[in-house]
Amino acid sequence: MDMMPDIGTPDWGVSDATTDDIAKVRFGDGYELRSPNGINFRRSEWPLKWSHLDPEVGAQAYDWLKERKGLTAFLWRHPTRNTIFKVVCEELQLTHDQFGNCVLSVKLSQDFNP
Repeated sequence: MDMMPDIGTPDWGVSDATTDDIAKVRFGDGYELRSPNGINFRRSEWPLKWSHLDPEVGAQAYDWLKERKGLTAFLWRHPTRNTIFKVVCEELQLTHDQFGNCVLSVKLSQDFNP
């Protein structure tokens, strides 16, 4: 499995978020029955942003992620935990600022597929 190229630590920090797939059934007396949908019902997500990237580095990272976006999982090292996660790229954007830098924004989601 491919490892995401190292382009440095995101400069806007790293936010850890989760989405949960929970089935809920409400009853008339206010009682609510909740149960997880599947074994891996809780998925971690990371919105990441790198500013001030060299245009060549930004374009290479963008092209690498674009080939896999939404389809192919890859390995990514969490920059603050130093833990490797299997992820898929859900969102991807490359912007060129007025100073000649690239800004790369991505959203990675944990992947559980074999």
